[in-house]
Amino acid sequence: MVFVKNVDKSFSKITSLYDKSEIPILPRTRYTGSDIRIRDDAMPLAHIVLAVEGAPRDSNDAIALNLASELFGSWDRSHGGGGDTSSYLGICSAVDNTTHGF
Repeated sequence: MVFVKNVDKSFSKITSLYDKSEIPILPRTRYTGSDIRIRDDAMPLAHIVLAVEGAPRDSNDAIALNLASELFGSWDRSHGGGGDTSSYLGICSAVDNTTHGF
């Protein structure tokens, strides 16, 4: 009950209405890269995450990036087909058992 009272107190001023005459001007966010490496040779798998800054939807580059994403595709070892997938990277991953997914 204390939690509910605190939530009511903190969020009581928020409404579901929006005054369309006021458009907030938000500063552009800056992409900041990062690299964190924790090596543990006792683990049987390497967990890797790769992220890049994308183009805004209204940019001409957005179409090219969407096309590249479709060509690259995605694959997971739980998908049916194994080595008979259309993606070359998926075939290599399934046949050589090098990845669990991408």
